[in-house]
Amino acid sequence: DWPPLRLLGDASYSIYLWQFIPYWLMRGVEARFHTPDWVFVVGVFVAGLVGGLVVHFALERPLLKVFRRGTPGRYT
Repeated sequence: DWPPLRLLGDASYSIYLWQFIPYWLMRGVEARFHTPDWVFVVGVFVAGLVGGLVVHFALERPLLKVFRRGTPGRYT
């Protein structure tokens, strides 16, 4: 059990939902500055991962606590 992988697993839904925003932002950057393809890929990957983790900690976990209140589980 490796904590970074557990964190990525726990945050995977937030990462999945968040990934389209960095994609569209990087499309605009790519169109304006004509960046290489690898910059686009790395930018979307990093921004999607970081943004998804932020959403996980700021929104998903607190909401899970509220909805699982009184129910035995991981986030109680």
